[in-house]
Amino acid sequence: MEYWYKYRDDLWKRVIVDEYKESSQRFHPRKPDADEKLASNIRRAARMIEGYALCNPWDWFGTFTLSPAYRDRADLDRFRADFMRFIRNLRRKYGDIEALLVPELHKSGDGWHMHGLIRGVPIEALRLFTLREKLPKYIRDKLKAGEKVYDWPAYRLAFGWVDMEPIRSRDAAARYITKYITKSGDSTAQVLELGKHMYYTTRGLARPQLVQKTENASGCLPEAFPAWLVPGNSYEYDYGEVQWFEYPRDRCTSRF
Repeated sequence: MEYWYKYRDDLWKRVIVDEYKESSQRFHPRKPDADEKLASNIRRAARMIEGYALCNPWDWFGTFTLSPAYRDRADLDRFRADFMRFIRNLRRKYGDIEALLVPELHKSGDGWHMHGLIRGVPIEALRLFTLREKLPKYIRDKLKAGEKVYDWPAYRLAFGWVDMEPIRSRDAAARYITKYITKSGDSTAQVLELGKHMYYTTRGLARPQLVQKTENASGCLPEAFPAWLVPGNSYEYDYGEVQWFEYPRDRCTSRF
């Protein structure tokens, strides 16, 4: 089977799924064990996060924490619900605000914070950090390098520490947040063990569109496929291969 997905006008993906072994016998995989099931769930979540990240225009990458002084950092459900309510309330002031959030367990194991992509928060709602303040080393290093990192006062007063960075490349930000969930194995496993979601989104985000599904006709381009796209990253996996098609430009090397 061959599947063509449209992420944006300038970004498409072809997925080939091999349904037969070399012996021409249909492949019936054995029941996966716990580790394989975890890996499968992580891959599925990573694909969803990748789709949301690539299909929507984001403004900011943020890290969002909870202050133990006035928040229970161990209550992930309350964190998610309150954060989403916070965004809905801000829409009354600023209009459309969207978010894609990925929870992470603190290294100490006693609480949660989130990383995420944000759209619609105006720069007037943020405050630029400066080297005159007492800041974590990673932020000071960024400021010294000429990068801009912002505080979000409304969030900080309601929840705790936050830092926001402007996104320079949507594709680079999508790769970063997608790779992040696949590398934070212990934290991700803890999310699943607790029966929680590995990511949260606001409603109405765009998702990849399945444009064409073809059986035994590899290489048949969809009619709507833009002729000016060129092959990008490609890779093989257990049951097939993936080929990206993108705008012909130099690859972005920045973090965001």
